[in-house]
Amino acid sequence: MKIYRYFLLAFILLIFSCGGGKSTGITGGGGGGGITVPTGTVSAAATITLTATPPAIIYPGSSTIEATVLDASLLPVPDGTVVDFMVTPGGMGVVTLQASTVSGVATAIFTASGTDGTAVITATSGAAWANISVDVTVVATINLIATPASISVLGTSSISAEVLDSISAPVPDGTVVTFSINNPAFGSITSSASTFGGFATATFTALNVPGTVTVTAASGISNTIDIDIAPVATATIEFVSAVPSSLAIRGTSGIEISNITFLVKDANGSTVADGQGVDFCLIGPAGGRDGGVFPVAGGEFIDIEENTEEAFTDTNGNNCYDSDEPFTDAAPFDGVFNSPWHYATSTAGGAGEATLTVTSGIFPGNVTIVARVTGTLVASSSPVISIGGGTPDDAHFTVALSTFNLPGLLYIDRQATITVLAADRVGNGNVLEGTTVSYMTESGATPENSSVLDDIGQTTMIFRTQHPDPEDVAPEAWETSLQAYVNTKYGVSPPGHPRDGYGAIRISMEGEESFVDVNGNGIYDGALSTDTFTDTQHEPFIDFNDNGVCDIGGADPDELYLDKNINGVWDGNNGFWDGPACPDAGCQTSKTLFRNMNILITGPPFYRLFSDGTNPATTFTIADGGSQGFDILISDINLNYLSAGTEVSISVDAGKISGFTSYIFPDVFSTGPLELSVVVADSATGDTDPPDPATLKVTVTWEGIDYVSWITGTID
Repeated sequence: MKIYRYFLLAFILLIFSCGGGKSTGITGGGGGGGITVPTGTVSAAATITLTATPPAIIYPGSSTIEATVLDASLLPVPDGTVVDFMVTPGGMGVVTLQASTVSGVATAIFTASGTDGTAVITATSGAAWANISVDVTVVATINLIATPASISVLGTSSISAEVLDSISAPVPDGTVVTFSINNPAFGSITSSASTFGGFATATFTALNVPGTVTVTAASGISNTIDIDIAPVATATIEFVSAVPSSLAIRGTSGIEISNITFLVKDANGSTVADGQGVDFCLIGPAGGRDGGVFPVAGGEFIDIEENTEEAFTDTNGNNCYDSDEPFTDAAPFDGVFNSPWHYATSTAGGAGEATLTVTSGIFPGNVTIVARVTGTLVASSSPVISIGGGTPDDAHFTVALSTFNLPGLLYIDRQATITVLAADRVGNGNVLEGTTVSYMTESGATPENSSVLDDIGQTTMIFRTQHPDPEDVAPEAWETSLQAYVNTKYGVSPPGHPRDGYGAIRISMEGEESFVDVNGNGIYDGALSTDTFTDTQHEPFIDFNDNGVCDIGGADPDELYLDKNINGVWDGNNGFWDGPACPDAGCQTSKTLFRNMNILITGPPFYRLFSDGTNPATTFTIADGGSQGFDILISDINLNYLSAGTEVSISVDAGKISGFTSYIFPDVFSTGPLELSVVVADSATGDTDPPDPATLKVTVTWEGIDYVSWITGTID
């Protein structure tokens, strides 16, 4: 595209030298494939593109299927074009059988039946067809555990729901489980939670009403569990705080210790005196406490690090040691029960508070702390304390732009904001603070080469227009077809094509590839395990030609890449899971995650062209009572949409005009120029006057400047 800058500059100077910033009416040359469909066009469906939202559902859910239908010119088919839908196998569910397009899109609803598997939705219109898959999971089992199952009024209990499918495997992470209670007089409960490793956790908080509350957990099916709420007897214990409530996995440079506080009150609601005994018990994720892994092997723990647990008799069946239960004293035979998951203390400080610390291990997931007043049934639990990966995960790496189209072919320092969102493998963003995010641009610039994630896993960076412009790359087939279409219909041969205005921005950070933790132990177990992962390109590059690979030595300009292993060539996927502590020979412990995103760099309205439908139009003759249709193409030199807010006005000074006579460009990343259709007609049928001269005029107001083009003719 750079080779046309002098031509563009000369064109702009001509405009400014002929009327104080107003156009002289000189018409450039133009493009096709616009967003607005010319009226009166009848086009057969050539391609169908399907999307499913969401692509995976839990029975009895549904997914919205959108079919985008284009004709052979890559234009949306006329409104009302019929699209037929069907689902196979038939037992997977039902789908809307038929829908009509609106702006090129037909919408159907797929509703799952009670069968696990993958439903294939087929959309057909004429000779065009397409398939898309929707995964259906049927929840078969919900197992519930309340910890503790008996609490005092104003206490809390942690409800763990294990959600399994028809083969007793955990449902996909992120499956939503709703929780409810039979009587709100007893208290309140977390309304919903998402599964991780098949488990979703909610917290029930009791009011000052004793009795038995029934908790229901539902996700397709439902199950219930009862919690006994004891009246105030000798004391109550209430959760106060967990600071922080999210921890990083051990060794990932995040916060690994949380300070927990409970408050103990007597029967009158006053804080108890110092010295009231309290037992704390940790309930942890699979692989940590629940997997019997001691701190030395990466398990989480409370109080101090101990690497043995003495045998005890669980007389009250709460799966935790309590100070009044018998145990077998082992070396060093100190007469005290030893375990990394139990801590006995007493209230202190005169405020009835009992405190402890929780230290994370190497396993992600949720932990809760059960607190019990020693020698009583009075107990409560903390809300969920999240232990996260602390390392950015590729599946959670998200980038976005505040503005998609900037007029950078003519103006400098027009700005857009890049937003980067990151989270670890379990979706926690608040343990990534301080992670560095780096930037590289094909055109324009960013004021700095990096920024850092804040305490919620977010950062921003300004992109500004300046030299250089986007690289000139070879046109793809659709762009060559677009240029030919413009030549045939409007009589010009455009030198530019849309991708000459695409400016790539590369965003990168250190992190890890996503993996599925099949055995739930919190780590990737290696190539010979059942864990699966998504392999990504190892060496970040800036993608000038938008083909998804780094190109060196081809027809397009060489693309810049980071040679991480310094071997002189770009290395793509390596076939191993990459991330900190990756176990396989050949894996990369320093994994750079990256994204290439495009911003549209555009110029002034270079093309403002007229066509009578299939041929260039330079004049017109409209008979008495007659009419003539015109297509009008508007774009910059690369056949791209103009920047947001550009206004188009189409008028005629004789007869009458109908159709798309005005348009305001939105902020979009378009794939071609704008085409508008109007009809000019005689407004005085049957008169005996001679034909009137008429001017069909197009005014494009771009960045405060009017660009005017016209053709003249007669109307009888």
